[in-house]
Amino acid sequence: MTGRGGEGLLCPLCKGVLSREGGSLVCGKAHRFDLSAEGYVNLAVGKSGAGDNRAMCRARRDFLVAGYYRPFAEGIGRALAAAMATPGVVCDAGCGEGYYLRAAREFLPTCSFIGFDLAKDSIRFAAKAERGREDAAFFAVAGIFDMPLPDASCAAVTSVFAPVPAEEARRVLGETGVLLVARPGARHLSGMKEILYKAPYDNPEKPLSFPGFRLLSEERIFYRADIGKDDMKNLFYMTPYCYKTAKEDAERFFACGGFFTELDFLISLFRKEPL
Repeated sequence: MTGRGGEGLLCPLCKGVLSREGGSLVCGKAHRFDLSAEGYVNLAVGKSGAGDNRAMCRARRDFLVAGYYRPFAEGIGRALAAAMATPGVVCDAGCGEGYYLRAAREFLPTCSFIGFDLAKDSIRFAAKAERGREDAAFFAVAGIFDMPLPDASCAAVTSVFAPVPAEEARRVLGETGVLLVARPGARHLSGMKEILYKAPYDNPEKPLSFPGFRLLSEERIFYRADIGKDDMKNLFYMTPYCYKTAKEDAERFFACGGFFTELDFLISLFRKEPL
C-alpha cells in the first residue's frame, strides 16, 4: 500500500516510484534517499531549513501532549471515520509532530497513515513517536503543494492549522476521497488575546470552498480550558503570536500564573467531485 514504510512514494527528482532497499528508498533511476534513525525520510530536495524552527516544533509537541486539544483531535478522527467511504491511505498535509494523525488512527484502525511537513524537527518528533508500532505511520520531510504521492492514491487528506493544498489534495485523492480542513474558530484562544492585546479581536470565519470539492459538513468544537503556567509558554511559542507580539505585551503575558480561555475549532469536510 502506498506510504507503508515509504513504499510507493514518488522520487522528488524523477517522479519514479520508490521501493525499499535496506535502510533507503530507491527509485528505478537509482536516486537514493536514506531513512533516518527515527525512520523518516527527507524528500524535500533543495528546501533545507524550511518550515517551523526547532523551538516552535518542540513547544507545539510539548503543549499538545498535555492534552488541551485532545477533544478537538478526537473530533477530527470521528469526522473522518464518518465520511470515508472505504479504508485507505490517510495523508496529513502539514502534519507537524503527528499529534492529530495519531488521534485519527484510533478511529480508523484499518487505514494507513502518512504525514508530510517541511519542518525536519517536527517530522523527527513524529517518526520517533511511532517507533515500535506494527501499524506505524510513515513520515517524510516534503512540501504539501507537491506531495510525493501517486495520483488517486489516498482515501483522505487532512489539513489542520495549515495552508490548504486543495489542488494537490484533489490530485492524490481517489474518486470518493475526502478533504478535511480544520482551523480556529472565532473565539479560539480568546483568553490569551485578552492578556496580550489592549483591543482583542475574534478570528475571521470565512466560508470555505475549493474547486472540485463539495462541502459535506462543518462542525464546531467549542470548550473552555485552564492553561497552566508551564503550558502557556509552550502555547505562546507554538503560535504566530510569538512573532507579532510586542516585547512588553509578551512580558505581561508571561507574568501570569496561567489563564482561562475558550478553545474554538471548525472542522470542514469536503468530498472530491468531477470538475
